[in-house]
Amino acid sequence: MATPNCVFWNPWSIAGRLSTTALGSKATAPERTGRGHLKTSSRSISRFALALVMVVAGSLHFAATEAYVAIMPAYLPWHRELVYLSGGLEILFGLGLLWRRTRRLAGLGLILLFVAVLPANFNMALHDIQPASFHIPAALLWARLPFQLVLIFWAWRVSRPG
Repeated sequence: MATPNCVFWNPWSIAGRLSTTALGSKATAPERTGRGHLKTSSRSISRFALALVMVVAGSLHFAATEAYVAIMPAYLPWHRELVYLSGGLEILFGLGLLWRRTRRLAGLGLILLFVAVLPANFNMALHDIQPASFHIPAALLWARLPFQLVLIFWAWRVSRPG
């Protein structure tokens, strides 16, 4: 009996491929390395890292609320409520990056959130507002502003399909 022209011939795998093709499913198994471990892309690692950063940062809005209220510009109303809202959205959008269905919306939400918090970051740098527990050099407060562009690019990059 002649074997098919492939390195590994497995009738169960062929039957599985035929049934998924016949049913119209485009689902594929995750890629595996030679040792059987799942292959992880740098984008997946980066996505998970941003999700973790956002969940931790969002949680800090609830744990250290006064530090965030202190940097709010005077012209904005409802300081405490906006701090809670932004913290909750950071957690929600951070977690949203982890699921393919919500990834694009979460990325867009993070991009808009990074733009929305710019006035508070600018206010902190302009008035040299310092946290109670430690001192941040003024240069770092100002460097935080263009860093928002890095965060925007990061959110865009990890939320893209493909």
